Amino acid sequence: MSTSAGLGWQTGGSGTGRRWRGCSILLWLLMPSLAAAQPAGERTEVAGEADAAAAVEPLEPLEQPLREATPGPPLTLEEAFELARARHPSLRGVREELEKADAMLAQAWGALLPRVSGQIMYTLNDEPTTVSFGGMSITIRQQHIAQAQLSIQAPLFNMPILSAIDTARLGRSMAGLAEEEGARQLLLGVATAFYGSLSARELVEVQADAFEKAKGRVRAAQARLDAGAGIRIDVARARLELETARLAHEAALLGLDNARQALAGLLVMDELPVPLVPETNPEAPATAEELVERAAADRSDVELKRLQIALAEQNLESAWAAFYPSLALAWQLQSELTEPAGFGGRRNAWALVFVLSIPIYDQSRYGLLDQRRAEIRQAESNLEASLLALDTEIQSAFRSYESSLTTIDTAVRQVELAEEALGLAEAGFQAGAATSLDVDDAQQRVNQARINLAVQRYQSRLALLKLAFLAGEVPGGE
Repeated sequence: MSTSAGLGWQTGGSGTGRRWRGCSILLWLLMPSLAAAQPAGERTEVAGEADAAAAVEPLEPLEQPLREATPGPPLTLEEAFELARARHPSLRGVREELEKADAMLAQAWGALLPRVSGQIMYTLNDEPTTVSFGGMSITIRQQHIAQAQLSIQAPLFNMPILSAIDTARLGRSMAGLAEEEGARQLLLGVATAFYGSLSARELVEVQADAFEKAKGRVRAAQARLDAGAGIRIDVARARLELETARLAHEAALLGLDNARQALAGLLVMDELPVPLVPETNPEAPATAEELVERAAADRSDVELKRLQIALAEQNLESAWAAFYPSLALAWQLQSELTEPAGFGGRRNAWALVFVLSIPIYDQSRYGLLDQRRAEIRQAESNLEASLLALDTEIQSAFRSYESSLTTIDTAVRQVELAEEALGLAEAGFQAGAATSLDVDDAQQRVNQARINLAVQRYQSRLALLKLAFLAGEVPGGE
């Protein structure tokens, strides 16, 4: 144990001692009457009238309160999920993709339904065309000709249209899964920001408690000084620790506001929400293998991979559909609006037409078949890779969660031991067997232990929630 030159207190090799040595000039200016160091446990003698005046110098007011956190509306985790689903633009964009998929399905069905069209035609000839027959003049072409035509066409058998309907159905299902996957990713971010805000608020509470304790040590040191049992440097140290605690509290408040701002951004809120502690946590899984099985069956991204295989197979069927013949029906009605010309002209006439189209040869179709088969193999490989990555991700996350439980137990014991050491240091200081530096160092260890416990609890809660998301759970889903 070394003695800081000329300052009258002892410092060891701890971080706190090094910090005090760095502040020696400031403290020397605060105590001009101290002249020499004394051994640990012995009271420094006050010499001279200046020292006596310093010993009874009144303490500056300590009633300046800590700044409060920015006010905002209280918010539960379930409410946060609902707001994110309703407001976040990324999900709105995915829902538009769902609307597009519905429109494409309706369009595919429309190709199978009859198509009706109509025309009205007017022809102006330079003059009517007439012929003479048996002394009679007969008009075979009128100068003004107006006609109306109605046409109805319907496919009776068309494999490409049927394949297009099946493809559109798969596209609709994939758009729904894309919305669910987008929600899963967004809500995991919301949960991360929510628990991050809770952890930041807990750190603010730790720093506020440290400030109150530092304020108590200032009062105790001043009382000892006024009673003639303490030294002025202990008061200076306590006051410096008080201001340090105030600065740490301000930093914690800044961190809390930043975490709440991140949460507000995900929820599209103008105010900074105040997250409320959830009443229950997600149920802890029994084994990682159970989670892997649930994820393989329930996760939307895995189901998307399966649908991509189905879509590739459907595209192959669509390529084969081009080899099938097609049969179509057309019915046409034509009506003369002006006087019919010619011999026995009729105003109305209709026709029914059947069209059978038979594809004979098109070399490009065979290359398309090979392309579709390669797409199927690629989609199957993507699903296999996704399942392997899923297993690795869940196994790693499960080990992290189990490790966090052990870490929390260790952090709790560290807090208990640090608080016990602080109590012993305070008792020793009151008995004259310890210095104020020992108390300050012990308090710093308590603060660090409590901060570490808050961080570990946050990481454990987040790891458990992440496991639920990895298993395919989507909170607030319909």
